Amino acid sequence: MYDGSGDFVLVNCISNSITYGSLYDLSEGVGCNRISDSISEFLDASSVELEEKFRIFENEEISLIPDVRAQLEKGRKIFGETPYFSRMGKMDTQIIDWK
Repeated sequence: MYDGSGDFVLVNCISNSITYGSLYDLSEGVGCNRISDSISEFLDASSVELEEKFRIFENEEISLIPDVRAQLEKGRKIFGETPYFSRMGKMDTQIIDWK
């Protein structure tokens, strides 16, 4: 579901990690930032994101975020207070929390 710009969504599979099972956005040039605490939470929140039109699809391959600020602000509520949605004003920051 995430933007097709070459970024990846990955799952923390480190079994003794405090964030085991969480999903991360691996943005090119930034690093990993936690998006959600589980795959099911990610899918549920992504559905809300689409229903509320925080993200729209131009076609089957390209998604757009019409208002990045609104998407981050509203994303905090639907995805949780995860690092990815808490980096307003510091978008080029990697928040490491998968110890």
